[in-house]
Amino acid sequence: AVYKAEFEAAPVGRILLIGASVGASINEEFDAIVAPAYPNVDFQAVPNRCLVGPSCVQPTVGLPDAPAVINSLTSEQMPTVAVLQLGYNDDPATFAQDIDQVVTALNARAVQRIVFVNLSTRRASVDYGASNAALTAATQRYPNVSVLDWNSHSSGPDKTRWFSDTVHLPPTG
Repeated sequence: AVYKAEFEAAPVGRILLIGASVGASINEEFDAIVAPAYPNVDFQAVPNRCLVGPSCVQPTVGLPDAPAVINSLTSEQMPTVAVLQLGYNDDPATFAQDIDQVVTALNARAVQRIVFVNLSTRRASVDYGASNAALTAATQRYPNVSVLDWNSHSSGPDKTRWFSDTVHLPPTG
């Protein structure tokens, strides 16, 4: 369902979206559809990005992780809301600590709302359920953190058509 904001609602301010390959799969559509309507959204998604730590991102392609993106922002670019679509390139065993590092960095910069998109657990080779549990636990530690439940909304055999593999969306996804 779509609910419009009340006329008196305050503007949200700047929004930062940090993503990896799933987010990058919509770069073209984002630039064509969303960016013109919402110029205050800073969309930074590149394949292979990690929440924290080294990844396969080449410096010419983009910044390797969320802290690098956050630290690159000027005070004028700092968002009110940060949305993070990361985790498929991270180790579930260290994901809770990585979440804490990113939330601490965003809170230090007075970001008001931090939204994580949880991970589809379709790919059985990695325990993304543990990563999702770490995201859920973070909502208990930080009152300004919430989680969008992509895992539940993308589960089920009728949703298979949404994926080109068990993680990435095809152009029609």
